[in-house]
Amino acid sequence: MTVRAAIYIRVSTSRQAERDLSLPDQVAQCRAYCEQRSWQVAEVFSEPGASALDDDRPAFQEMIFKATRIERPFDYIVVHSLSRFSRDALHSELYVRQLRKFGVELISITQDIGQDASGEFIRKVLNVFDEHQSRENAKHVHRAMLENARQGFWNSSRPPFGHAVSVQERRGTKDKKVLVIRDDEARVMRLIFDLASGAHGRPLGVKAIATYLNERGITRRGRRFSTGGVHDLLTSSTYCGKHHFNRFDSRSARRRPPSQWVAFEVPAIVDEQTFNAVQALLQSRSPKRLAPRVDAEAAITRHLTLVEQGIMAAEDLSLRERLVGLKVQRDELAELQKSISNGEPTITPEKIARLAVREVTVTDKDIRISGSKAVLAKAASQGLDQTAPAVLSFVWKWRTRQDSNLRPSPSEGDTLSS
Repeated sequence: MTVRAAIYIRVSTSRQAERDLSLPDQVAQCRAYCEQRSWQVAEVFSEPGASALDDDRPAFQEMIFKATRIERPFDYIVVHSLSRFSRDALHSELYVRQLRKFGVELISITQDIGQDASGEFIRKVLNVFDEHQSRENAKHVHRAMLENARQGFWNSSRPPFGHAVSVQERRGTKDKKVLVIRDDEARVMRLIFDLASGAHGRPLGVKAIATYLNERGITRRGRRFSTGGVHDLLTSSTYCGKHHFNRFDSRSARRRPPSQWVAFEVPAIVDEQTFNAVQALLQSRSPKRLAPRVDAEAAITRHLTLVEQGIMAAEDLSLRERLVGLKVQRDELAELQKSISNGEPTITPEKIARLAVREVTVTDKDIRISGSKAVLAKAASQGLDQTAPAVLSFVWKWRTRQDSNLRPSPSEGDTLSS
């Protein structure tokens, strides 16, 4: 009976797969091992650029799926070393046991440990050692990347939209790369910020911007713009000259606290004033935004106090966005107060909408307009002798001489009260 074997080969990074001879060498040595034992190589599974700490590897999962079918297309899985199969001790043990249920054994050609009890013990020890070594290597690499970012160099291979990567210098065998502006994409980014800020008309929301670009055949490196994609571009501080490295864990994709971010300067595509104005507009349209209950200046002072006391981190992105919104609101209020002192019209529908109105709720029974009374009162009262007019609202009139506040008739309900 012919013994069939599958060969599994792997390298950790795509760069190794492109430049290294490891993959072909692994195949050659595994084939030679099978030929010495007259085993037929049924299939070769190649994994270029995949971490062994993660079992979410396409070729690996395909191999496990085929090995655990009823017809069992091969009897052995041959690897150059156990670390090629997995560097996670738990994953390795679970998959070895799963394969054995279907009569498939894992063989390392460079680690002849046998299949008896002693061999099992050695295999488990090697798995634990491989996992520890991999995690230690990852720590050293991550530390080097943090220092590289602190020095202002670019770590990733793929630059953000609007930028390109350029080699600035060479240290030993390492190329030190920086971001430079890519003119064709930078023009698109400036257009996006112009549309969002209303530089040439009414400001557009992220959905309208995505539609505008897609209708004109403007793409993001060959792909259509999405609403979420436009929002990510508009909220990235990279475009006003400050990039943050280490924001997310590369394995879990979890967001790291701002205290662990590394900020460094990159070529700006838009100025900071335009960027901050767009952030304020985006916040004003956010469905999660609540009406301000306090004076903008007092809110700014309170946020800064929290930073001084160490309760909030100065690098916190949400804090930055909140301060930008409060500063814009403060500036608008100062402009309105200046108009009041100059005798200009104090209250207009546009100013009410920008400063006071934060929500309009329409139901089948009534319409409610809500906002900050403090902001409206402060803007309208300073410099005026008379009381500012009240903000109109759709509220039912109180019906006297009734046992309860019954809903008025349709004709009465049409009356607008204040």
